[in-house]
Amino acid sequence: MSDPKLAELTTDHGFRQKVGAVLDDLARLGEDAKIYEAKRTLAQQREKVKLGYSKTLNSFHVKRGSDGGGRAADVADTHKAWNASRRFWLIVGASAHARGVGWGGLFGLSKSQVQAFVEAATVLHVAGWPTDHPAYHSVKIGWDSAHLQDSNNWPVNSRG
Repeated sequence: MSDPKLAELTTDHGFRQKVGAVLDDLARLGEDAKIYEAKRTLAQQREKVKLGYSKTLNSFHVKRGSDGGGRAADVADTHKAWNASRRFWLIVGASAHARGVGWGGLFGLSKSQVQAFVEAATVLHVAGWPTDHPAYHSVKIGWDSAHLQDSNNWPVNSRG
C-alpha cells in the first residue's frame, strides 16, 4: 500500500511495514482504507482531548520512534471514515492481531471480550470474510477501532 501518511510512521519494530500490511489486507478483501492521522503535536492532541475525540494526552500519536516517526495511525474507510462496516473493523482488528500491532478496538474490553473477538475473527477468516455473517454482530468492539499503535496491547492468551 502506498498511503502517503505511511511516511509519517516510525520504522521501529517494523511498525510502518505492519500498518502497510493492514492496509494491504483491507484492500485485498475489497475494502478502501486510508490513514487519516499519524503524527500529532502535543497541541493537536490537547485539542483532540478537549473535543472528546481522545481520552489522553499520553497518546502514541504524540510519541516518536527513534527515527522521529509517529507510533500510531488512525486507519478508517476512505469514503465512510469511522462509519465503516463492522466487517471493516473486524478485518482491521484481525490484521493488527496477526501482526502484534496494538489496536484501539480493544480499549475498554475485558479479556473475555477480547477472546470472543479473536474467536469471531478466526471464524470469519476461515469463512473468507463474507460480506454478511452472524459473527460480525456477535462481538463487542472497543471505543477507538481506527487506532493502531506500535505497542502490542493484545493479551498473551488471545492467540486463539
